[in-house]
Amino acid sequence: MMWSKGTVILGVLSLSLAMPSLASTGRWLTEVGAGIESGSGSGFGMRQLSLTGPLVHGRDGNEQWQTAWQFEYTQFDWQGTTAAAGDYVWVSLPIAYQQQRSARHQLRIVIEPGLMSDLSQLDTDHFMVNVQALSRHTLRHVREYWQWGVIVDRRFGDAEIRPSVAYAWPVSRHTQASVGFPFSSLQTQWSESLHTFVRVQPVGGVWQETVTLAAAGDAGEEEGGDAEAGDAASPGGELSSRLRYRSWQASLGARAAWRDGWWVSAEVGQLRNRRMVATSTDGSRTRATPSNHGYWLLGLELHY
Repeated sequence: MMWSKGTVILGVLSLSLAMPSLASTGRWLTEVGAGIESGSGSGFGMRQLSLTGPLVHGRDGNEQWQTAWQFEYTQFDWQGTTAAAGDYVWVSLPIAYQQQRSARHQLRIVIEPGLMSDLSQLDTDHFMVNVQALSRHTLRHVREYWQWGVIVDRRFGDAEIRPSVAYAWPVSRHTQASVGFPFSSLQTQWSESLHTFVRVQPVGGVWQETVTLAAAGDAGEEEGGDAEAGDAASPGGELSSRLRYRSWQASLGARAAWRDGWWVSAEVGQLRNRRMVATSTDGSRTRATPSNHGYWLLGLELHY
């Protein structure tokens, strides 16, 4: 199945404007000029457009559910290599379910099936599912709770199962803190129209791509000796391979009401503890550790 890049991108952009939803968001992240601490290449950068919006939500007694759509478009600038030269998308449909099991105990489940691709082709190798299965126990106040469970999150650059734990509490009437793994944050509501936040979270992804080989060759193996699933040269000189990128994001930002349901947001921060693995046009696996580096992000939200 072949899709043109322009058709997919314009179609999702149109959907974000026409969707009759409670709130739709768009965010643009830019990072340029990072160096390479070790591995291949002479420089690194990335740009990412993210669009999200709710679809259906409902409530029945002590149960709630909501479905949404998400679209991410990512480009990398890995200088000095022939790897990660495509346009990469993640299109998903998160499904969230929440059950109030007792006065203080909640069950929270999120299942997010999606497609990860460079838009060259789509098959079963391009399918992935993010999962959150969490239990929340409220303490003295509805804003104070322990939360624990397991997650599968592609932002770590893989599909491994990891533990998730957090403790949240009200620092003051208008400030809420949450500390845990893999997400921590501090949020303050200064007024009805101005919010600020500090947060630490993973940011990255994994994509299935088709690499056009400059010369015949076989892909190597991932670090640790695990062969990359789907790496097999095709008769046409193409290789199906997985690109993996991971980092941690530490940021400071603000959201402000603009007009008639529109909100704007801005964020600055640093990307740290990074790793990039992809396949070059000679068929070899190329790896690098980009340096810690700053980024900026702009966002726009429409609330109905």
